[in-house]
Amino acid sequence: MYNHTLRINGEFLASGQTLPADGTATGNGGVSRAGSMCGAAEVLVRAVSSVRVGAQKQLTLQLEHGDSEDALTPMPVSFARRYPEGLQAAPGDVLARLPVPSDTARYVCAVLGTDDPAAQGTVDVFMDFIPR
Repeated sequence: MYNHTLRINGEFLASGQTLPADGTATGNGGVSRAGSMCGAAEVLVRAVSSVRVGAQKQLTLQLEHGDSEDALTPMPVSFARRYPEGLQAAPGDVLARLPVPSDTARYVCAVLGTDDPAAQGTVDVFMDFIPR
């Protein structure tokens, strides 16, 4: 089962989304119903095209959740990685994995970010179900 992805076909928190340059952007897939998974999923960020983030720059993924699609707040888990020598990822490379806590509210969205004004590339963000 290792190195396999188990996800709902066509359901994305972000699909082919351009990495934000020196800022953040909410995933273009909008809000998904993701509550009640009991810790059985993680969120993946996968490169769709070549991705570049400069030396000493950072890539972030923050999940937000709430009981309503209109009232989301940041979750207590987030991904942030600074690349001392820069990041150059090929299409298909997984850039981030973030667990979905068991107490996640009903609705979830992703917020991507970089602090690199020259960040390039597109990514998908989606749920990966953890086999048990």
